Amino acid sequence: MSHHKRVARLVGRAFYGGDVPPRDFEGNSSKSRRDQAERRGLAVIIIDALTRRQWVKEEDLATDLKLHPKQIRRTLKFLEQELIVLREHRKERPPPRPNLPEEDEASRRAHTFSYVCLDYAMIVDMTRLRLHRMRKKLEDHVEDKRTEQAYLCPSCNRTYSSMDAMFLNTRGWICEDCPGVEVQRELGDTGAAGDDQAIQAHKKHMQALLKKLDSQIEPVRKALSCIREHPAPNYGNLHDWVVLKHNAGGLGWAP
Repeated sequence: MSHHKRVARLVGRAFYGGDVPPRDFEGNSSKSRRDQAERRGLAVIIIDALTRRQWVKEEDLATDLKLHPKQIRRTLKFLEQELIVLREHRKERPPPRPNLPEEDEASRRAHTFSYVCLDYAMIVDMTRLRLHRMRKKLEDHVEDKRTEQAYLCPSCNRTYSSMDAMFLNTRGWICEDCPGVEVQRELGDTGAAGDDQAIQAHKKHMQALLKKLDSQIEPVRKALSCIREHPAPNYGNLHDWVVLKHNAGGLGWAP
């Protein structure tokens, strides 16, 4: 298996192993256990199957995986939105059948079919960006990097910005509206106020989460490091692929 296909499979397990697509995707609000069970792990199965194919008709993929076409279609729409797959549509007539009367042959209608393939280059780029953002957010919590420091009075809930810090310092960090009440520093994005001990506890919690994240994404990071010198598989657009396959004798009908 190529390194890019391994990355695609690892990404599927790391980020899409749960209920995919989400329950509210495309306005679907079903809360049934059956619907949840049908969605869980479905994206992993589909991504694994696509690593063994190039462009594939969605109906054929559903048949191969013994899944309902609607299940496949909804999941692929979500993965397309996540920039994991490419989807294209084309009109096709059924392949000609021998000994078919001319009038029946002429009445064959063209139908629109959807094809799908993995977008390996985009999978790599989006995964690197996602990992960077995930680590950056936790690192900012650990290092207490915030765009603006905020302070809160526990009595009246009045907030003070970092611009008020010098003023508060001259007052001994006492709230202007509540004599004798000392303001407290807020804990970043949590919005919770506390003393230095609480802030340190929050940082330790974020450090533990960062360590856990690193251990979970290590297989993906290792796989990504192995493909730096290898170009991503590129199957071209659907039309070019169909023409290539037809010229090679891989299709039983004209493009």
